[in-house]
Amino acid sequence: MERPRWQGSGPFSVAIGDFNNDGKQDLATANNNSSTVSIHLGDGLGGFAGTTTVPASYPISVAVGDFNGDGNQDLAITNNNPPPANVSIRLGDGLGGFTSTTSVSAGQNPYSIAVGDFNGDGRQDLARGNYNTASVSIRLGDGSGGFSGTTEAAVGSLLYSIAIGDFNGDGKQDFAATSRDLNIVYIRLGDGLGGFSGTTSLSIGSASRSVSVGDFNSDGKQDLAVANNNPSMVSVFLGDGTGGFTFQSNVSVGVGLTSVVQIGDFNGDGKQDLAAANQSSGTISIRLGNGLGGFTGSTEIAVGASPNFLVIGDFNNDGLQDLATANNQANTVSVRLGVINEINLRGNNIDIADGDNTPDAADHTDFGQTTGAPLVRTFTGWKMQAIRHLLSVHWAYGPDATLFTLSGIFDRQPSAPEAVLHSR
Repeated sequence: MERPRWQGSGPFSVAIGDFNNDGKQDLATANNNSSTVSIHLGDGLGGFAGTTTVPASYPISVAVGDFNGDGNQDLAITNNNPPPANVSIRLGDGLGGFTSTTSVSAGQNPYSIAVGDFNGDGRQDLARGNYNTASVSIRLGDGSGGFSGTTEAAVGSLLYSIAIGDFNGDGKQDFAATSRDLNIVYIRLGDGLGGFSGTTSLSIGSASRSVSVGDFNSDGKQDLAVANNNPSMVSVFLGDGTGGFTFQSNVSVGVGLTSVVQIGDFNGDGKQDLAAANQSSGTISIRLGNGLGGFTGSTEIAVGASPNFLVIGDFNNDGLQDLATANNQANTVSVRLGVINEINLRGNNIDIADGDNTPDAADHTDFGQTTGAPLVRTFTGWKMQAIRHLLSVHWAYGPDATLFTLSGIFDRQPSAPEAVLHSR
């Protein structure tokens, strides 16, 4: 399901927050051409109302945090022009509005911004990637909405994207940054005091756009997914837990992969999947992870023209992951609501039809007269479907329900999902 939302001109990126504290996810969009950030408040059903406009200066990206510790969500906006470029801090009032005109200086031509805690003081800090000055600007928050410091962590030029992680498992925040045309990901390890060291560089595909952090082989060590524009593919690197990475594979996606690849779990199997925005084809590519570092599938979801940025949320509060893209040429945000396909419950390797409440020995839903040792019947399927079906059959709803016990119902679908019913 797609719900487009009109924006200011040239939406370049989008971020998720809860700006009016109603427990429903909202959207903030950086509109480069109209020098605004648009705020849209979610209704919790997948729709959005209102268009609060926050002034900016040719913004490229926007990040959400709580910079003054008042429990209301704030904005950090990268302003690309006029020089000198800076970061605007806008403090939320908890009702969907924003105040303050604090400006934080940083390097030139920012393309990305991330929120972290780089000196471990419990206050939110900023890391801003600078396209022209070959650095990531680190600014430390004071907990009152202000930022200080002049740390410039050296990386390559043409910096396009930055992501925060803990790549060596020391509890201190690190970052990975991509250089657009040098085709490199730079890894810098944090010292926990606001400084960064290291010279690790990973060679990737051509025209790299963005980097995201995940755990694709389920080993508890952080991995990287890098979006490359030419050819359109996502390069997957597996982390060794000490700050190093090894190349795993290139995952093909749609045409004209743009600045974002995001990580979610779209089929509810507990394994991390990829979503990539394809600017040229106006689609989102979904690739499903196998939990070993590999990805399969060919799902392509149509969105607005020239999707430039992608985020993952839950906009209708159904527990399924949804998508939103900032469509640069269409001047819209496309919202796509996640669905999960019906998976039949199977007994004795036979599908049990929806609404079937007639006991049947063939599909193991009829236990007959059990006067001896308990009988065991195994049913396969996803947890929610399994519970729903098991409760719908005669022997679970009827007067003999106390004669049975359930075991082995999994929260998510493992390789051999099952629910086991025992007679007493």
